[in-house]
Amino acid sequence: MSTMTERRAAWWPSRQTPPPASWAYVIEDLLAPDRSREWARAAALFIEVHTTQRGHGPTFNELFIHLLPETNGVPSRRPEGVKSRDHYHARSYFRLYVMREWRKHDLFVWRTGVHRSLNVPGKFAKRLRQLERADTERS
Repeated sequence: MSTMTERRAAWWPSRQTPPPASWAYVIEDLLAPDRSREWARAAALFIEVHTTQRGHGPTFNELFIHLLPETNGVPSRRPEGVKSRDHYHARSYFRLYVMREWRKHDLFVWRTGVHRSLNVPGKFAKRLRQLERADTERS
């Protein structure tokens, strides 16, 4: 697994200041090899339920607010000294980076530049069963 320093370039917008520790810890948790698939599965299930109930996929913002409700969809509240604009960019980079990593589990897709295009492919149920079998076999 990459270290926090290696990942910083991809998800933290500032090269001059390091990311807050709270953000680094959340990134590590969300993308840890033994937890990434579970987080991706939780995201896919939310996307599926949201789409079924509302007729369209959620936004990244709605998804992350669901997954990280205590901090309104980001790793932590805005750190002191971080400008609102910088926080907005950090939040966007963080969400996109995590979603790209989770997408490798093949549980959801989206179209760049298309609002509310997050969805689960038709093969979602089959893929979910495969993951559940693999988890059961490892236990």
